[in-house]
Amino acid sequence: MRPVNRSTPCRQSFHRGGFLRLMADPRVVKLVVDRQEEFGLAAVTRRLDLLPWVSEAYFQDLERSTGRASAYVPILVVSPRGQAVVVPALLRATQAVCASRWGIRDLGFDVCPENSALAALMARVLGPGVRIEPIGAQKYFHVREAC
Repeated sequence: MRPVNRSTPCRQSFHRGGFLRLMADPRVVKLVVDRQEEFGLAAVTRRLDLLPWVSEAYFQDLERSTGRASAYVPILVVSPRGQAVVVPALLRATQAVCASRWGIRDLGFDVCPENSALAALMARVLGPGVRIEPIGAQKYFHVREAC
């Protein structure tokens, strides 16, 4: 399988400087699961202005129309061997932090097609009372001149 940034036209990772700024920002909650060789990191925030690729207006309209606040998870990184154990732990921890800190039950995750198995895993881990549904779609088209 190709690295994710070579498999999709939209970059799926931070540049080093952007990542370090986000990690240093106290408005971003960082969650770490470390089980020897199985590890993972998640970050969650309500401050969408920190994430230039996220449409603040979209989430503001969603909050106004539903009356429900949202948080956004811009980072979910897991070691290859840690996926079965660490991803569920990070999802549960993220859900718990959002509920306790902000009273939020709705989370936004970026899931590119290369990571589409994550949606199924989220549904399984977070339980039957949680709906996982896409809220937006972007398609990238490659336009070439016919030879």
